[in-house]
Amino acid sequence: MGWKWLPVDAVGRPDYQALESALADSGGKKTLVTLMHANNEIGTI
Repeated sequence: MGWKWLPVDAVGRPDYQALESALADSGGKKTLVTLMHANNEIGTI
């Protein structure tokens, strides 16, 4: 089990290419991905 933090852009949107790369690197293992739709700290929706 491990954690992997993915980058976001200047306004808090996820880098989907980094997500695709991380999923490809998982080696076919089951993977849980969690994304926040709204960020209460910086106001991104």
